[in-house]
Amino acid sequence: MINLFWFGLVFVFLGCSQVLGADIEAYFSDQKYNQLILSPDGKYLAIRDREHISVLATEGMKALGKYQIGDAGELIKQAWWTNKNRLLIQTNIRFTGRVNIVGEYDIYRTGSFYALNADGKKKRVVFGAELGDTHQFDVIDVLPDDKKQIVVQRKTLDKGVLAANSAPEAFLQDVYARRIRSEIESHLPRGPRHVVGSPLPNGDLHADHSGSIRLATGYSGTSKTLFYRREANTDWINLGKQVITGNDDGFAFLGFDANNKTIFLLTDMGGNTTGIAQFDPDSGELNVMYRHPKFDLRSEDIIWNATRDKIIGVTLRGDYPQNHYFDDSDAGVKMHQFLDASFSGQIVQVVSKARDNSKFVVKVSADRNPGDYYLFDGKTKKLVPLYRIREEINRKDLAPMNAFHLKSPDGLLIPGYLTIPLKGKRPFSLVVVASLGIRGECADWGFDPIVQYLAQQGYAVLYINSRGSRGFGSEYRKAGYGHLGSDVLQDILDGVRWSIQQGIVDADNICTLGTGIGGYSAMSAVAAAPELFKCAVGYSGIYDLPKILDRIERMKLPAETAYLTSLLKTAPQDLHDFSPVNRAEKITADVLLLHDSHHPLISVDQSKRLRAALARVGREPQWHLNKGESDSFWGQDDRIETYRIIMNFLAKNLK
Repeated sequence: MINLFWFGLVFVFLGCSQVLGADIEAYFSDQKYNQLILSPDGKYLAIRDREHISVLATEGMKALGKYQIGDAGELIKQAWWTNKNRLLIQTNIRFTGRVNIVGEYDIYRTGSFYALNADGKKKRVVFGAELGDTHQFDVIDVLPDDKKQIVVQRKTLDKGVLAANSAPEAFLQDVYARRIRSEIESHLPRGPRHVVGSPLPNGDLHADHSGSIRLATGYSGTSKTLFYRREANTDWINLGKQVITGNDDGFAFLGFDANNKTIFLLTDMGGNTTGIAQFDPDSGELNVMYRHPKFDLRSEDIIWNATRDKIIGVTLRGDYPQNHYFDDSDAGVKMHQFLDASFSGQIVQVVSKARDNSKFVVKVSADRNPGDYYLFDGKTKKLVPLYRIREEINRKDLAPMNAFHLKSPDGLLIPGYLTIPLKGKRPFSLVVVASLGIRGECADWGFDPIVQYLAQQGYAVLYINSRGSRGFGSEYRKAGYGHLGSDVLQDILDGVRWSIQQGIVDADNICTLGTGIGGYSAMSAVAAAPELFKCAVGYSGIYDLPKILDRIERMKLPAETAYLTSLLKTAPQDLHDFSPVNRAEKITADVLLLHDSHHPLISVDQSKRLRAALARVGREPQWHLNKGESDSFWGQDDRIETYRIIMNFLAKNLK
């Protein structure tokens, strides 16, 4: 039996008898700890919260110290071990005006990089905003065989926003750098050494296992492409024609093989779904290693060996996730299979490991488990509990997330999830959560605080992964293109009617909510089928389709532009007619509109226009403008306030 313990620094892994559902903070507050990472030799465990790094010796779990990182207003984004004794910590600086848009919604990337030893000594600011450099920085490679240097990339910003057509540059940085003592440059660290610049804008540089920059990914227009160097200091070669698929997904770089000769990619080239391919840049040969016939793979689904140069398996998301391995005789696979068997029916992820496979940090989660962290000894097979996410929540009272499929009139199988409260009697009031994201993200099986809190309040919760969603192959995704206001919407309405027919849902007590494209779907649903819905919630939603297309094109966000333009490709008049701002007279349900005033992509004007349109037809909505942080899902207080408003609105409208 695993011994549960409290050690003096910060952790607790204990059961909780608190009454569930009474405390909204238990579901929507920040996690206490966001990253647990082992040193390369497995001797130390570093744990980060929002502002501190704590270090423990794994032998006996003795605390070495808890260290404040940065100044007031700086939050820790990520940490790395650069060698067996030294940590690198990236902090974030919050913006109150224009925000930095990088990746999806990552708007806090221009902070500083600090380094310190495991015992807290030799703390330095090695580069970043603290030293006057407000570029965006990313760590490319910590160079595990180099005790002093790491490889970083730097991108240019323009007034807090990634500069148009900015190409990254790679540098070698000393993590022990001291400030120069000259009068002219007394404020600067020892300068980093430039390695190479990318030939592509809006992308990233990638290193092989020796730390040599060999690949550059980026965009040509809205098409993702790839450049390659045979070795350091040679010219870049454009390989775009060999890897571009013609789909808006393009490809994703995963890593190099052990010999630094071939590279692993995620691609749907030659098939319907996204799978793993091994690509030889010199010969141009591309071989598909694994592809599931129904479900796409994502970068986070790849299971690597200890040295991250061999793919040993994948996590198949599907209806319910399961791990699939390629070679049962592999030692790493056997270790993963042991962990899978130890936590049957849950998602098991190795989130950090020692280089010699002696120790692992394992995260275990499920629909009814927000997440548990363990320290696993690879030799003794002993699992020691470390940290329980959201320990205030009694997991026994959480409701299962049940997968189902509906067959549409045109023959498509539409997947979804229905969560039914454990307490109460059928039929239940229903909340329909519109899940389609700005890049087509779908709803996955797993712990979802929104779903579980709603279920605790007695609501059934419905997710429909309508056509147009990623995760189910390019044919399913493309089936939604040009049909956002018709077939995509109909998939959601069919799901609602199905849940009523099952006797699960009270037909007179249904509400829908969504954010982004989900906000569009929520408002479109109540306009298209007013008889089904009593209320609707839109959070930073899209309600004027022509204007959102204009905005993303001006902001030059290739990934968002590629997906949204494909999804919305239809006649301009249809975009006008499908927009909720032009269908306000059809909306009879009570409406709550919320918006982040500094949302990085969706202007508050979208919500203001729908608010005005509803007011003109005598349906003034409830309104809340979040004027706090630029993304309220980052700020705990704003996030909790937002969900209090939503829950009060639902309670007022649903029995």
